[in-house]
Amino acid sequence: MKMNQGADMAVMTSLIQLINLAADQNSYDRMIQDSLESSTLDCKSVQFYLVTRANANYGGVEACPEQTFTLFNGTFDESKPTKILVHGWRNSRHTEFTTNITNSYLDAMDVNVIQVDWSAIAESDYITARTAVPNVGKTVALFIQQMTQELNVSLSDLQLVGHSLGAHVVGVAGYSFQNPKIGTVTGLDPAGPLFWTTKNDGMITKESGQFVVILHTCAGLLGTSKVLGNVDFYANGGVPIQPGCGFDIMGFCSHDRAIYLFGEAVVNPTAFYATECDSNTSYENGDCDSNNHTYFNSDVDQNAAGKYFFKTSSSYPFTIDETC
Repeated sequence: MKMNQGADMAVMTSLIQLINLAADQNSYDRMIQDSLESSTLDCKSVQFYLVTRANANYGGVEACPEQTFTLFNGTFDESKPTKILVHGWRNSRHTEFTTNITNSYLDAMDVNVIQVDWSAIAESDYITARTAVPNVGKTVALFIQQMTQELNVSLSDLQLVGHSLGAHVVGVAGYSFQNPKIGTVTGLDPAGPLFWTTKNDGMITKESGQFVVILHTCAGLLGTSKVLGNVDFYANGGVPIQPGCGFDIMGFCSHDRAIYLFGEAVVNPTAFYATECDSNTSYENGDCDSNNHTYFNSDVDQNAAGKYFFKTSSSYPFTIDETC
């Protein structure tokens, strides 16, 4: 969630709104109820782009679930794995999450990358964007349903990846499919503010897919501190301030660190060696050294379950030389 001077006032306004809303339980409850009474959105609000190695240089092919003709004009290759990416607040398909992860996937493997752009809503204040999460998630689910019908896509072969509010969008989308479920759903530092009491159908949880992976980098500030997945990873304890982020009082650097760690892990699947542990204190003390180990990456071993901790360096490459 990179900020510039022009965005500072919008951020501060949203923070004031959050404080006021948190202090008023009735207003918070109404907001949650409004968000769950959701419907799908049109293509002006949520856009979909297919990006592959063949078309990456000219920005991909747009599609809309309202169209009656073939999605992506016949350019989708059903034989390749498909990754669906959803950005967070005050972002778009042209900002760091989507561009970094798209480039990482296309560098590492020959896949279909579908970029979901909901910037028409995400660029608004935080409360408006957060309230729209179920609407956006159900719109993504509708698009996926159309993909299964038109493009012969198997739900179990899909991976959804979202950052911040986008993590909850993919959670809602995934929850829409229960039999069968989406294969893998990955939440990168899922947003914490205004997700305090939300039900399973309104945020990312382990019910969002067959296998749900969460990465925490700013827990308790911009990211949630809840354990949400089949496996939850904690980079450097999962909390701000992440190494190299300096005086990160607002948490933006730590929150965005999840993007860069995942992007690196896509290209280098053995970059982040993680240890199963109940707490970061026990992990740091070496109390869990004999526990299970796995790697945090785009294709986490599905035998992994619970909480896993790993360390990183303070700058790219973030990997620390360890072996599993």
